[in-house]
Amino acid sequence: MADGDGTIAVGNLIDTSDTPLDCEQDKQCLIKDTSNYSQEITRPPLCGFLTLHSKTGLMKSYKTKWFVYSDNVGKLLYYKSKGELRPEGEIFITHATFSFDVKDKPGVFEIRVGEIVTVLEAADREEMFTWLQELQTRRKDITKKLSRPGILKVSNASKDTSAESNGDTNTVLDEHPHIVLREDQKHLCDKPTVSHSINKLSHNVSKAAGSAKQRLSAMFNRKSTADEISTCDSCLALSQDLYEAEEEARVAKVELSANQAVLKMLNDQTNLLTQQNMSLKASMEVYKDPNLANQVDQEHEIRKLKLKVDELNQICERLKLDNKSLECEVSDLKERQEMCTETISAKDSVIVALSQKLEACTSIPSPTSPHIDYATVEPFHESVKDKLEAYELQNKFLNKEILELHSVRLEDEKRMQELHTKNMELEAIFYQLQSKYLLVLNEMNKPQLDETGDTKPVDELMGRLLDEAINQEQTGGVELRDSLNSSHRAAKKYDSYGFEIEEWSDDIASKAAGLQRMSENVLASMFESPEAVSLRVKWENYLAVVSSQDIQRSVEFKNLIRAGIPKDHREKVWNILINFHVKKFRASVGTGYYTRLVQKHSRSKHNPVAKQIELDLRRTLPNNRHFEADDSEGIPKLRRMLLAYSYHNPTVGYCQGMNRVAAFALLFLQEEDAFWCLVAIIDFIMPPDYFSPSMVAAQADQRVLREILSEKLPKVTAHLESLEIDISLFSFNWFLTLFIESIPTCTVLRIWDSFLCEGIKILFRYATAFFKFNEEGILNTRDFLSANQHLREMAANMVDVEKLTDIAFKEINPFPIRAINVKRAMYLQQVKAELKELNALRSEFKSQRPDIEFESEDDIEEGDDFQDHAEMITL
Repeated sequence: MADGDGTIAVGNLIDTSDTPLDCEQDKQCLIKDTSNYSQEITRPPLCGFLTLHSKTGLMKSYKTKWFVYSDNVGKLLYYKSKGELRPEGEIFITHATFSFDVKDKPGVFEIRVGEIVTVLEAADREEMFTWLQELQTRRKDITKKLSRPGILKVSNASKDTSAESNGDTNTVLDEHPHIVLREDQKHLCDKPTVSHSINKLSHNVSKAAGSAKQRLSAMFNRKSTADEISTCDSCLALSQDLYEAEEEARVAKVELSANQAVLKMLNDQTNLLTQQNMSLKASMEVYKDPNLANQVDQEHEIRKLKLKVDELNQICERLKLDNKSLECEVSDLKERQEMCTETISAKDSVIVALSQKLEACTSIPSPTSPHIDYATVEPFHESVKDKLEAYELQNKFLNKEILELHSVRLEDEKRMQELHTKNMELEAIFYQLQSKYLLVLNEMNKPQLDETGDTKPVDELMGRLLDEAINQEQTGGVELRDSLNSSHRAAKKYDSYGFEIEEWSDDIASKAAGLQRMSENVLASMFESPEAVSLRVKWENYLAVVSSQDIQRSVEFKNLIRAGIPKDHREKVWNILINFHVKKFRASVGTGYYTRLVQKHSRSKHNPVAKQIELDLRRTLPNNRHFEADDSEGIPKLRRMLLAYSYHNPTVGYCQGMNRVAAFALLFLQEEDAFWCLVAIIDFIMPPDYFSPSMVAAQADQRVLREILSEKLPKVTAHLESLEIDISLFSFNWFLTLFIESIPTCTVLRIWDSFLCEGIKILFRYATAFFKFNEEGILNTRDFLSANQHLREMAANMVDVEKLTDIAFKEINPFPIRAINVKRAMYLQQVKAELKELNALRSEFKSQRPDIEFESEDDIEEGDDFQDHAEMITL
């Protein structure tokens, strides 16, 4: 309740009715002396004694403190005693939540601000509810105060001060726009300097603070007993006014420091204008010659333009800083909103639990015994009734607390919307300034006529500045063009990896392909399945224990990779696997190696593989949104990667098939990381001569695969041989593109995970698993056409990744790499001997028919697709 002087009576308050007469006179004097510094209080002050519960280690302490709520700063201050002038601590009420537990001691309640919990204790339960209701009211008032438009600028007081100072600087510069004329600079010395104004402001602030402290000290120096000081309400108000006066003095000091920074900047501008004045005086001697005078005028115009450019740059920087600060504030508001949401959900759970307890208390079964001891039942009912009333009271309080927190959240959302609007306005202003800047440069770049009527040459500086602005505008407009192109292609549907989802037609093949795509998407989105959750937890635990620098090849690491890499960790793990292969070479060439290769192409006049690379860019991954058009974002990256590798390894240069490997790496890695992935695959993982024009190693691996299939799947091999079908027509493309062609993306990713870790034997494992997976379907074919059709569609049906992986790593074991290397060495000798014999026959045929011109191997490799080349070699 409220006393006669308007103070909320909470706890052991002071009764001002028995105050001596001299204390009443002191009170009137204090009110008169501090009238210029006290602020208008819309609500009566909230103060009183509370017990603060604190915990230091294993020890708990209970200390009685004097608590005072400050409406100006939204804080609950507490003092050691009532007569203290400086607070021992403070509690922020703006985003605080209040709660209490019925099971605790009566009068104990909590104030929670984020993760900080303050436990306070009132004299009784009634006084506790008085505190809680008043604090809720104060919190609502301070929240509404913060949501006003004017309050949004308080946190940026230093920014606004600097902005106003910059505005003053611009005003000083704008007052003298014609700085090339000596007559317009004479009145600069007539105006009072800014340093004089700032010194005057500092003197006034110091004088006001000093006079306030003198008057307050004089009031406290009056002779009075300790009892009078401790029992006088006016002394408490005086201590509060002193605290607010110190706050105002600290704010004034901050403003003074900001004004001093503005003074320094204005002094620099004054020095600049002085130098310009001196240069103008020196140039006036040249004005006698008209030709030289025109040149001087032009120089002055250039200087003016530079000043305007600097001014625009400063405005742009300031807008960027404001934008960053607004983004930080938006993130803070989002965090507060999440915290309020979590608090509301916790309160809801508490309400549900209390409701259940209430139902349990009201539904107590009556005793079945006919002999009832009313002496024991009556106290039990009384205790249950008291608990029920307490829980009902707590339920009402929690409901009110939820409503209060909901209103706070709405205010935060409103404030966040206002900040977003302000951000958009600042961005619009930035683009307007940039447009004006281009117009000014374009106007200055136009040719002008001199006195004789001839066209004066355009200044080189103007042309260079205009070119830079246009280039900047073009780079800034890339996002706009991309948005237009994306809206043009919005009608198409793509999966999570950017591959186009084909529409189904009436034929069964198209429907099957569509269903395969859908199943691929379903498998990719099953991140909440128990197996996926377990795998993700294993990866998170492994990466948390072992850093990326400490990861070594181990059985545990290999088994994790065989199980699959989660989407969130794939980029990081792939970079670790790539670094296993290229770490030493990358350290030897130093940082910036990829950048130097890209710049080397820009300096060179001719690259023999550049033409072929340009032809293959559009047909690399035509069904992927990142490579489907010339203006797609992946095309420039792919071009730079392939050209850089052609300079990195001139022996290989470029081979068709490399473009698909590089493009697939770009879908999951950054550009430079994708380049090192291409280097690791071609130079370190794949055997030599795999991507050479003759593709000797690739042909040898096809014979190795044929022998492995005859060992692991003899029935399938015999059946295909009876139908005269060569598996190289299908598997050659798998090996050369690393299974990217016509295979579901989820399956390709699992193959690449293990391939980057274990090497080329993974290609043999999965190729064999393909035939094992489709063994029954292959054996059911009866002629060449049906078998050929089944093998062509076999790869596109590999959507059951878990079953395929189980076959590749369990059912077809053992699979030693040493045996593969021995077989490859044997077949390499055979292929080289056959090529040598073929070249001899070709030379002999050319000598016999000199009138016919033949294509070279390079012409064949550059002109035909590698699939046709593979079929020619196989046949």
